[in-house]
Amino acid sequence: MKALWFLPVLLVAGLVWAGATDDRPRGGGAASLTPWTATVDADGHALVDIPSFTMRSPGDIWSDDGAAITWHTSLAVTGQIYDTALTTVTPTGTTWTTDWNNGNYQRVSLASTSGNVTAVTFANLRVGTYTLEVLQHASTPRTVTGWPTCTWPNGIPAVMTATNSAVDILSFAYNGTDLRCFVAGQDSK
Repeated sequence: MKALWFLPVLLVAGLVWAGATDDRPRGGGAASLTPWTATVDADGHALVDIPSFTMRSPGDIWSDDGAAITWHTSLAVTGQIYDTALTTVTPTGTTWTTDWNNGNYQRVSLASTSGNVTAVTFANLRVGTYTLEVLQHASTPRTVTGWPTCTWPNGIPAVMTATNSAVDILSFAYNGTDLRCFVAGQDSK
């Protein structure tokens, strides 16, 4: 079950949900919200865990499996929505897989590779934007080839900075069909 971080106010279709089951019809449809839990971290951020949310009206919001929320109208959030922790991918051998279900911003450490990376795989892409922070090997810089089917500017794939411990930032935009890939920054340590 995925948790969302955001400030305590969540406005959905003009309603403020307060953590209780509500099966009353709203706007000509039915709505239900499985009881959810909220905790507050040391910085005062609310961690809200919503196991299942359903609204059945034209243009409303629904999720049948509780693992993902499908938005069919707008959502107003006061504050930010962000991941609770940075995922670091540690590839083995000469390949790596980034599972985007672990967050839209991830770090890849080339320190664990046995040589130059020859195959990169992206799992669970959805329409949206993604960022990879690629940390170069500390003593033997690695090259990266074998990107997934990706459109790079001018058809030229990214070349990782060949400096020990370099940090390169890559950005990806997926529209459901095409994956657009960009170098956002190089040697940005």
